[in-house]
Amino acid sequence: MSNNIRNFRIELYTPSKTVLIPGDKVTGSVILASPRDEAVGSVEIAFRGLSKSKITPSYGYNKVPYRNQATLFESSKTLYRGHYTLRANSYEWPFEFTFPSLTLPKAGATKWKPSQSFAHEPSHALPPTFLVECLKVHGPTENYIHYELAAILRRPSSNSVFHFGTLKDSVALPFTPFPTVESPDPKLYLISNTYTRQSHLLDPDVAGQSLTLKEKVRFFWNHKQQPKSTFAVKVELPQVACNRGILPIFIGVEHNLALSTAPALPIVYLRRVHIRLIAFSFIRCPHLSIFGDHDKEEVITDRINIIDNSFPDTPITERMSLSELLPHLKLSGSLPPSFRTFNSARSYRLVVKVIVECAQKIYKAEVVGHGLLVMPGVFKPENVSRVDQERPPRRTGVYKRLGRLMHVDEPLPRYEAICASPEPSASGEQRREAGEDVKTVKAMTSSSAKEM
Repeated sequence: MSNNIRNFRIELYTPSKTVLIPGDKVTGSVILASPRDEAVGSVEIAFRGLSKSKITPSYGYNKVPYRNQATLFESSKTLYRGHYTLRANSYEWPFEFTFPSLTLPKAGATKWKPSQSFAHEPSHALPPTFLVECLKVHGPTENYIHYELAAILRRPSSNSVFHFGTLKDSVALPFTPFPTVESPDPKLYLISNTYTRQSHLLDPDVAGQSLTLKEKVRFFWNHKQQPKSTFAVKVELPQVACNRGILPIFIGVEHNLALSTAPALPIVYLRRVHIRLIAFSFIRCPHLSIFGDHDKEEVITDRINIIDNSFPDTPITERMSLSELLPHLKLSGSLPPSFRTFNSARSYRLVVKVIVECAQKIYKAEVVGHGLLVMPGVFKPENVSRVDQERPPRRTGVYKRLGRLMHVDEPLPRYEAICASPEPSASGEQRREAGEDVKTVKAMTSSSAKEM
């Protein structure tokens, strides 16, 4: 946060991995390097996770936004206490924390109402580092989940002649829940659409021949006597998938022989596939009014294009994998996993549009999935870039605006930033003597984060 002449800062002794997961050790030192004498009463450091939400009302004359800050967990340590004047020198106070896997209860915390969309009790899984906002005419609605270390140097309680004022610094910690296997059980379910094609083109003896005007008129008036074929286009969608993993979707055709009169089974061609992911970001803020307590809730909907591909003459078999036809049918590593916490939640739904052709007639089918649980995929640090030193610019990436259509292969800095590799920085004096290669993570610092 602050980087003044006293050089009060936090330095992390992080391993080469860049995204922290539950159980990881967070170690480092709080360093004071001052060219002048300093009156120091105490040095403290806090390790915490926060979820900040803001909702701007869209009705009435009062446009004051609702705000809430939920504490996911918090732990603090006093590294130094004394009423002494420290001489001009460099001082280092080491610390160590362990990243929890669950939210922890806090005394005096907000009591949340039960909800199907949100978690209301502690001890649920920690959500990932997350940022989403929707800019509307009446004002923004947003949610920001972040984890940080915050150090503070307090002056002695008695008046001191040496440099009044506290010193502060903070470091953001990128976090994701436990990574899972690359190919979890997708729990496929089937959705089908039935079509009937009736045409003389289903007759192999007539199909492909040039018809005279008389034959065309005859077929037109006797269309009910023409051969027909009834078939179902089946689409299998997953209920579970991993970001950075293949999206298992299957398509197939099943002919209904009992309702068909065609002498042979017609070929059904796949012409186009458009797969889109609908992301729902739920945000709430508790509100106390003269009419009682109630929660103000908003939903931000983002539409993310996964793939949109046209095909030449590709016959549809009884069951075929779209991932074999489309090698890039994957979920981006930029996609936040599904989660639920006190004032924020994230969920997904797949929408698949399929265009097929049978006997020179086009059929369009739209399949809307029940819901998709996105799990954190296996993280590979060699495939990512360095962490930016500041919070990613707002209004960029997949969460840009309500209704904004984005491709998942575009850079999405708001979530990719937590999956980036930090550059090495200088450690404490003891680490320098040991010759260890120490790295620090300073991405999305709370100083650059917008106050909510």
